[in-house]
Amino acid sequence: MLSSNMGVAVINRNAILSLALLVGCSGTTPQLGKPGPGPALPAEAAVAGDSAEKTDAKLPTKDLKITFVDVGEGDAILIQVGDFDALIDTGNQGKWDGQLGRVLESVSGPLEILLLTHPHADHYAQADEVMKALEVERVITNGETRGPPRDEKQKAFFQDYLDAVVAEGVTAEIAVIGPLPSLGIADIEIDVLATGGQYTDGPDGSDINNDSLVLMLTYAGKKVLFAADIEDVAGAQLVAKHCGDTKPCPALNADVLKVPHHGSKHFDQGFFEAVSPRFAVISGGFHNEQHCLPRQESYQALKLLGAKVFSTSAEDNGDVSVVISPDGNMNWDFPDNPVFVWESQKGRKCVGPTVYEQGSGRPAEAAETLKQRPTIENPEVRIGEGGPLPKEEISRVFNNNMNQLRYCYEIQLSTWPDLHGEVVLWLQIGPDGLVKEQRIAKTTLDNQRAQTCMLDVLRTWRFPKPLGGGVVEVTYPVTFGVPTKR
Repeated sequence: MLSSNMGVAVINRNAILSLALLVGCSGTTPQLGKPGPGPALPAEAAVAGDSAEKTDAKLPTKDLKITFVDVGEGDAILIQVGDFDALIDTGNQGKWDGQLGRVLESVSGPLEILLLTHPHADHYAQADEVMKALEVERVITNGETRGPPRDEKQKAFFQDYLDAVVAEGVTAEIAVIGPLPSLGIADIEIDVLATGGQYTDGPDGSDINNDSLVLMLTYAGKKVLFAADIEDVAGAQLVAKHCGDTKPCPALNADVLKVPHHGSKHFDQGFFEAVSPRFAVISGGFHNEQHCLPRQESYQALKLLGAKVFSTSAEDNGDVSVVISPDGNMNWDFPDNPVFVWESQKGRKCVGPTVYEQGSGRPAEAAETLKQRPTIENPEVRIGEGGPLPKEEISRVFNNNMNQLRYCYEIQLSTWPDLHGEVVLWLQIGPDGLVKEQRIAKTTLDNQRAQTCMLDVLRTWRFPKPLGGGVVEVTYPVTFGVPTKR
């Protein structure tokens, strides 16, 4: 059990979301949208006075459930509270049987809202299947119709979606910034933070991702940010619009972050810092070599911020779900199998992979061989051009961020279980308190990946401004682990 002043989060390591199937003994295809068993919720969750018919003023039951469906590299997220159901994206074609179709069997009536964040096939290509299986009351998009690569297959996907909207008898709405209107349910709010039409499409279509719908859900004092496929440009723009230099900032700060673009390396660090999530979910595929996603850089950045990271990229069924109770408690279900990430990419070849325990972030192969925490030595401070920065202030910053350096060390333990040694860090702090330069002055750790990670971490730190506007040079030794006894 994890606890914090934000509420209690109960994480069940061995629990995988179990939804009742509607397939009879005859093996006939389930009829979605018909009354039937739904997800297992507490018996007392029913609200007095609820009826089988849905009304314009729907009241939530005690729990809100969000299921991040394993659709490989793609997004499909089901939101359920009481008899209200909303779906954000649908995943790509071929991800229905045993995947999205299985999870949607828990929808016992119409799907109130289908939100399509942007016209890339891994986000909307099963929209026609959803509308065949369920009555869909509203379809909301970012307003974009472009979707490269513009080949015949992609055009056919989009035409199938357009035909399904016509057959459903609904008119697709274009989301605008602000609260999503007419939800018809109390106590839940969905705000649109970004929508389409903001970025000019480049030759490779990359800015379609940056034009994704970005949504913030608020329920029982908890906030969940769905960042679709935005990349560094759109992330930085959201920070500039809502936060300035304040990180985390109230407009973007969330308890849960649906990590942008399947854990791509093209993220904005300032956006992650502004959100500062307690939990993060990467929607990605297992051993997906098409785009080498998810990536180590994104995963590591979130871990360094203290987030507990889950991912659908686990082998076999990778559904991840969270239930938020009305008092703000969060109960997570996730797979036994670990998070799968790629370390890097060389040309078209994916390098790695690396696996981590769901939530804990420990290397899966090294869970029982973690070393002792790094020891802290007194820093040596040499004043450069101007006035001092007290050693106590420097030590405070190092102490506050030591878990980031420790993480860089721990992620290498799966490969080097006897890894230990001292790293002497050298850095130069500028008049603004930012790190201008950093390097490894001396090391007996002799692990290039760990040391590169540490330098990347140092680059993001902020120190108090030196008195007198001077430049301060710091030499700081840190000892990692102890030799394994043989």
